[in-house]
Parts: sequence; C-alpha cells; structure tokens
Amino acid sequence: MSSVMPLAPVILWFRNDLRLADHAALHAALETGRPVLPVFLLDDAAPGSSASWDAPGAASRWWLHHSLTALAAALADAGAPLILRRGAAAATLAALARETGADAVFAGAAIEPRGRAREREVATSLASAAVALRRFRTGSMFPPDAIRTGAGTGFSVYTPFARAAYAAGGPPGPRPAPARIPAPAAPASDALADWALLPTGPDWAGGLRATWTPGEEGARARLARFLDTALPTYAATR
Repeated sequence: MSSVMPLAPVILWFRNDLRLADHAALHAALETGRPVLPVFLLDDAAPGSSASWDAPGAASRWWLHHSLTALAAALADAGAPLILRRGAAAATLAALARETGADAVFAGAAIEPRGRAREREVATSLASAAVALRRFRTGSMFPPDAIRTGAGTGFSVYTPFARAAYAAGGPPGPRPAPARIPAPAAPASDALADWALLPTGPDWAGGLRATWTPGEEGARARLARFLDTALPTYAATR
C-alpha cells in the first residue's frame, strides 16, 4: 500500500500587516498550494539592547493585543491557527522552519531602514537552513521607490505625488480575504495573555477603547465612516 507524504508547509510571517484582505504575502503563500502556517513574532528586546529601538510602547502593546485577538479570530474562521512566538526574528523563524519542515517564509517587506536590516538578518539565518525568505509589498500602495520626481528623488508634497501616481496607472485593485486557508498541524504557540501586553495597575486605556477598535474590521468600519461622512466635505474641511 502506497502512502502520500504531506506537503511541506510555508510560513506566513505577519509583521505590521495584521489583516487578511489585500495581503500580497498571504495570497502568494496560498498560490503555492501548500499548507500555510500564520505566525506572529514578538521581538521585544530588553531596553538597552541593540533591538530595543523598535520595541513597542504601552499604548502600542495595548493595540497589538487587541489586533492579534482580532487576527486570530479571522484566521480561525478561515481554518488556520495563529502561532505566537517570542524572540529574535532570525533565530525564531529558523527554529520554526526546522520544527515544521517549512522551506519558505512569506512576509510583507519592510520600508524603514531598521526593518530592512532585520530582513537581511532573517534571510541570512534562513538561507543557512535552505529556507527562502520571500518578501511582498503589504504596507504601501506602491513599491517605495516606484514613484519619483523628474530628478529621481522622493516627493515631499502630496499633490505632485498623487499626479505622478495616477500617471503611473494607480495601484492595483485590492484582493479579498481568502475564505479558507489550508493549515498544517499546529506547532506549539505562546498564549497571548502570557505576553502581558495589556496595562496593569491604573486603567489608562479607557480613551483608547472609546475611540478605536483595533483589528481589520475596525479599520474597515472607520474607512466606511470617512467615505460616508467626511469625504463629501473633504475639500472644504481638510
């Protein structure tokens, strides 16, 4: 009797793109036909270390907790778990690839210099284990260097940038969130509560709760309100 070996999974590394709709790395991962393992890494180095520059502050940690809660629920509805791991991205992703047999990591490409430096570290670490890092544009409408002035520099004023963007054809249309995400057997995951992202002691987050709804659905609702109520008078009230 012959047996069919399960397909090796690919890892989807969520970064600052905690959504399912119009997520180029997610769609590319699905197009491989492999099981997809969604992962979020908390790389919050201790203050004073070389990586502490981009460790989130208290309000950002509150936002992150609720955004990850929303993302995990959306992924569960699509049939996939969200795996949470804590530690340096390069070492943690390499270890997870070894653990699961994944040979590729799909991720949104960073724009800021520090994020790009981290990607280089991750790519080097993964390459040593024969794992590819594949990066996609998930945080901007255009590749960062695509829209330039006649002198080849970046725009500093919005209206000329907008004209150049429209002249280039505008961004591609958004892609909907996938209805199903095939997932492999889930490896161990941290519990979100154990990360202690929410405030302790005095509850200073009441204003945040009253004003914001973290997560993809909250963002879509806020956009809908803007389109319905603010956009018609934007030219006069901006």
